[in-house]
Amino acid sequence: MSRFAERLLVRISLQEVRLRSCCARLQADDDTEALHDLRINLRTLRSLLRPLRGLPATDLLEQAAAELGRLSNPLRESQVLVGELQRLGLTDVASDYAADAGVTIRQLLSSAQLQRLFEVLDGFALIWRLANREGCLLGLRKRIRGYLRKELRKLGVPSELATGDLHALRLRVKRLRYASEAYPQLSQLGARDLLLLRKLQKCLGDWNDCQHWLACAGIDGRLTPCQVLWQENAVASAIQAQVLLERFLRRVS
Repeated sequence: MSRFAERLLVRISLQEVRLRSCCARLQADDDTEALHDLRINLRTLRSLLRPLRGLPATDLLEQAAAELGRLSNPLRESQVLVGELQRLGLTDVASDYAADAGVTIRQLLSSAQLQRLFEVLDGFALIWRLANREGCLLGLRKRIRGYLRKELRKLGVPSELATGDLHALRLRVKRLRYASEAYPQLSQLGARDLLLLRKLQKCLGDWNDCQHWLACAGIDGRLTPCQVLWQENAVASAIQAQVLLERFLRRVS
């Protein structure tokens, strides 16, 4: 096996170790950052796998990671909302949302999605090595470079900001940033480019949080006093995202 293919396998195996550690921390129920770290490691795993789509077992593993990520989304959104409510002094409401989150963590740990992910990870190394013997892993660097160039070009098309589709833009920025960080030696983006991407993603993330909170306020009347603030913050985040996107595109054009 080539050194590059072997290093990739080591990195994927390392993500499995980290994910299992995060699950143990969630099980102990005394670590407020455990879910956040679980999602970061899922994201890293998916970023390693996306450029490898079509290779043996990679699609199956990425799908399993994506399904667990989707399952954990509502729980993470609830945790972020709890933090915002605490910041605004709505401690009683925050406590109610936090109590609901405890049940969801137990459901996550006993989920079929989590079990499926570790089942696929258990067999991944063997399939990867068999694929190498069959010559399926040739040209990995070229494949990854091509993926990174393609993701960068997607940010250069007419901006979703013009149509208000910030959700799509946020996903594009996330994919480019995390893939570039997963394969820094193969990415054409430098440190300053990545810093701009992180800032852009944060603005889009802040905007997305406000959209979620406003949707919650439409259901829960206790959040009504926060609506004006969240609407103002959403607008400010969208404007700042426009500025950062234009700056980034000027740098990479």
